[in-house]
Amino acid sequence: MEEDYRIFMGKSTIQKYLQLRHSGIKEAQLHHHPAQIRLAAVGKNEMNEHIDEHYCLASVKGVKSFASAFSQDVVLISQDDKAKDPLGIAAVEKTFKTLQTANEPVSVPDHDFPKGAKHKLIPSVYLVINPSNTNDSLRSGKMRIFVRPEYFLGTPCETHMVDLVKITEEESFHEFTYHDGIVKPIWCLLTNGGPDKNPRFLANIMKYVLLFKKLDLDYLTVRTHALGQSAYNPVERSMASLSGKLAGIVFNAFNYGNHLGNMNGQSTIIDKKLARKNFKHAGDHLCEI
Repeated sequence: MEEDYRIFMGKSTIQKYLQLRHSGIKEAQLHHHPAQIRLAAVGKNEMNEHIDEHYCLASVKGVKSFASAFSQDVVLISQDDKAKDPLGIAAVEKTFKTLQTANEPVSVPDHDFPKGAKHKLIPSVYLVINPSNTNDSLRSGKMRIFVRPEYFLGTPCETHMVDLVKITEEESFHEFTYHDGIVKPIWCLLTNGGPDKNPRFLANIMKYVLLFKKLDLDYLTVRTHALGQSAYNPVERSMASLSGKLAGIVFNAFNYGNHLGNMNGQSTIIDKKLARKNFKHAGDHLCEI
């Protein structure tokens, strides 16, 4: 921990953090913060069955094997939009620790449908995976999160393409996206099959073609999981713990004043400039968390 995270812990502190084998001994009574860390399992009983589930899983496993075989030339990215975070009047502050434990199963819905008038923040999450890792889950890598206000932008397919180009431009991701000074020519994308990313739709295909030309790729493939089974997506498993906790937080939507007005019995935005400031403040607060 000192070498990788610049955190030094004394021997006595480590003994209190590590769970002891026998719970009845005196040292075990001093133990606190129990956390058995390992890969989170996917609870199959929480997912819907689908006629194409075996085909989709085989397709995703095939592209993972392909990426491992050509790791020097492959960019492997798992992407998804997480739980929309509502904006309103926060009654209480909520803090938590971002820790994924073995006893916390992955059980989150594929999509979160807003109940308000698009007053939500949408975290778009991208897990750039290290394809040379032979781990079956293929989760080691680096994560990038883009936060957008649902009212002004949402998450159409073109926003995801802009995000992917932005990732290639960031120096911190060059170890995953560049080889010999150029963008790696083979890209493999793992998605949940939502309407904004599914390659079945012509509108999305056109955006993928633009990405293919923009990055001058040789090969681009988009693999999706079966409907209702996106918990198998690596980014979903990496963010499962955080998603559940963010779902219970309401961010202040009126930090700089009320931008809403009543028209035809419904609350609508009447001051877009003020609304953008309020959305930005809420987005900054979300990023801090």
